[in-house]
Parts: sequence; structure tokens; C-alpha cells
Amino acid sequence: MSRPLPRLLIVTTTACTIRHFLTPYADHFRSLGWTVDAASSRDRDLGRVQDAVDHWHELRFSRSARSILNPRNVSSLRGLVGRGDYDLIHVHTPIAAFALRLAIASLPAKRRPVVVYTAHGFHFMPGRRRWTDRPYRLAERIGGRYTDRLIVLNHTDATTAVEYNLVPAERVVQMPGIGIDLDFYRPSGAVARSGCEIRRQLGVGHDEHVITMLAEFNPGKNHETIVEAFARLDRRDTHLLFAGAGDPAVTETIRRQCERLSVDRRVHFLGEVDDVRPLIAVSSATALPSRREGLSRAVLESLAMGVPVLGSDIRGIADSVAPDGGILVDPDDVQGFADGLRALIDHPLDHFDPVGVRTRMRDYRTEHLISLHEDLYRGLLAATRTPKLRSY
Repeated sequence: MSRPLPRLLIVTTTACTIRHFLTPYADHFRSLGWTVDAASSRDRDLGRVQDAVDHWHELRFSRSARSILNPRNVSSLRGLVGRGDYDLIHVHTPIAAFALRLAIASLPAKRRPVVVYTAHGFHFMPGRRRWTDRPYRLAERIGGRYTDRLIVLNHTDATTAVEYNLVPAERVVQMPGIGIDLDFYRPSGAVARSGCEIRRQLGVGHDEHVITMLAEFNPGKNHETIVEAFARLDRRDTHLLFAGAGDPAVTETIRRQCERLSVDRRVHFLGEVDDVRPLIAVSSATALPSRREGLSRAVLESLAMGVPVLGSDIRGIADSVAPDGGILVDPDDVQGFADGLRALIDHPLDHFDPVGVRTRMRDYRTEHLISLHEDLYRGLLAATRTPKLRSY
């Protein structure tokens, strides 16, 4: 008698993570006959998530670390795992990951499914001893006891996982992101025309330059550095576009900064944008001065569209920008960002190799990443098809 096809549960903190990154995975494994369920908190992307999976289950998560301490979340996950009889659970984002693994830990060993955790950038920095980092390091070490494979998206996090003994070295897997559709993110006439319409709506002349930052408004994205650098650039022929929602208080702080520096007439707040391709297409460069990233999707989108990146020289940005995708600057170096803006506006090909970038981007294709995940899943299930996990 053949074994039943696997049952996979995808767990994230918010539904938007599934919608923006993981629906191709759900489509692929369902096409193989697998059962694919998802669990997350509710948000505006819920309808699209429900259409992509067999069943969606609501969790009471928020992005605040306090939601880790909510016993209802752990209890809900424990019940869901127990009822679902899942062979494998893949969890993303730190809040959901810790709660899920805590729930798994309380189950009898024979009932524990295989657990894969993708860390989209640890919430602590190697070598830094700030007290705020300690709870995250401790949470990752505790959770690591109940993790079959830890997927990291950059070399620094791979080294950190081993250095801090989050999981044994043989359980660490480095992958180049979670995939980007290179056919979708490709320059085209239709996208260019949409970009021209955006210029018209914003009052940006065809002979003027555009710099775009694709990022939600939160302190870690470091919007204030690019605003200060833009002010120092002092070029009346250049506009700065912000695309992304996020914390209203952070957004208002950046608006006030623009007014104080007298650049508000050339800085445009677009809110959340469903299709960022026209924004990238009209840009001389995109900017991302983040202080922490796993592997930035915004950077990959820009590179795929053939537009150079001015980014922070940190893990998760440097991995994909270097050596030929733009300019890297320390996130606190305002003058460096100002100089980088000027260089990419005036002499982009000195810092950007379109052919080299196009070749490198093949490793980031969604199809390639799905294939890597399928190989990983099948290997784990073949080794431990029935429960499973041994803590250490």
C-alpha cells in the first residue's frame, strides 16, 4: 500500500507574508497532490491566501514581540498541529516561529511533525551585546531544539546560527531568498508607459531624475538617512518616492523631516503600491538604507528590472548587490548616501553591470527556490516520515 501524500502547514505572523512570497509554493505542492494548509493572523490579503491553500487557520499574532507571550497563541497552534496530522510544518518570521516551536515542544515526541524554519534575518546582530538582543537570541536557541532545518538567506546569518549554537551546523541550510518571478520583473513597454503616467501624475518632468525607496515605514528601514542624504544632494532635478505603508507615527516623523529640510515638494509619499514595477522603471536608482534585512525583496526587484541599488552595506543587501549591482554604504553614513545618489544619477554604469546582474539573478528565480525546497522536504520526509524530531 502506498503512503498517503504529505500534509504541509505554512505558518507566518501575518497573511501578507504568505500572499507576497509563499503562494507559488502552495500552488506547486498542491499540484503534486499534497495538502497545503496555512495559519496566520488576519489582514487585508486574507482572501488571496484562502484561495491559494486548502484551509486557512486564524492565529492571534501581531508583529509585537509581546504576542509571543500570549498563551492563547501557543495553545491554538498546539491544537492545530494535533488536529491537522501534518507531516511537515514550515514556519516563517520570528514571532510565529517561536510560538510554533514552543507548541511543538509540548507535544509527545512521536506526534511532532518535521519543522522547517526560514529566518528572514535574525532580530539580533552578531557581536552586539545590547540587552534588547538577548531575548531574541535566547528565543532562537530554545526554538532551535525543535527545528529540523533552519533556512537562512545570507552568509552572515548562516555563520551566526552556528556561532550561537542556534541549531547544529548540519541543520543549517542557506538559500538565496524565497524566490522572485523574473518574467514578471522584466522591463516592458507596458511598464514603461505606466511609469510615464506616474511621472505625469506626480508632476515629475521627463528630464528629471527619480530615486525610489520601496519599504514599509518602520525604524529599521532608516528612512531618515535617505531623506537627509537627499537634502544634501541638493539637486532640483531629482525627486524621491516612498512606496510602502507601515507605522503612521514613523511616516509622520519622516514627513516633518522633509518639511524641516525644505525638500517636501520633491518627496512623494505613495503609500502601499500593489505593482512597484512602474516605480522602479522610472527610477535612476532605488535606495534602501536599512539597518537589518534577511534578503531584501525590494533589492531583488530593482536588480531584476535592471535598475541599480544604493543600499546599506549590511547582510541581506550586500549579498545581492555586490559586486556589480550598485553602491553599498554604511547605514549611518549620510554623506556616503548623498555621494552614492549623485554617482548613480550621473554615472550609473560605473557601478552597475546589467549583463552581470542579469546572469546572477538566475539563482534567485522562484522556480529554482521551489525546487530547492522540494528537495529539502522530500529528504526530510524520507528520513523521518513518521514523527520525528529529536531534541538535543
